[in-house]
Amino acid sequence: PLIPSTLLGGLTWRNVGPFRAGRVSAVSGAVGQPGVFYMGMVLGGVWKTTSAGTTWYPVFDSVKAVSSIGSVEVAPSDPNIVYVGTGSTGDGNGIYKSTDAGKTWRHLPGFEDSGQIPAILVDPHNPNLLLVSVLGSTRAPSDRRGIYRSTDGGATWTRTLAVDANTGTQSL
Repeated sequence: PLIPSTLLGGLTWRNVGPFRAGRVSAVSGAVGQPGVFYMGMVLGGVWKTTSAGTTWYPVFDSVKAVSSIGSVEVAPSDPNIVYVGTGSTGDGNGIYKSTDAGKTWRHLPGFEDSGQIPAILVDPHNPNLLLVSVLGSTRAPSDRRGIYRSTDGGATWTRTLAVDANTGTQSL
């Protein structure tokens, strides 16, 4: 072995996720809050830990329309703001936002038919400035594919990069 077994002898395995929910598709931590993480599941909603993974609890169960999560992002400058992009193994129904650290969720307009949203990037200094990646439907060509930008916390969106559904060609 590359690492001497004497160095690994004191390590033990432990479960750091919920027993239910399947594979993890996204993880994000709260800056300035050690031990606080959110985990998006392929088909199990969003879970939160405040104990660095010792215990997890579901925070997305109030959202009944979708359970497939593609992305989770906590705003670096405000740990109360959490964005969730839906759709991982199947199609989702857009983006959700929490302004109270996952207690309640609001469905943001504009991406109801977006299919999959695998990535969200929030500006480190402004929680209302964000970019999202939209892949579209998993089963058919989609004219929604591309990168979108919001400067108002997801109330409105501007497409900054379009991807042709049939050829993969990009345009600004």
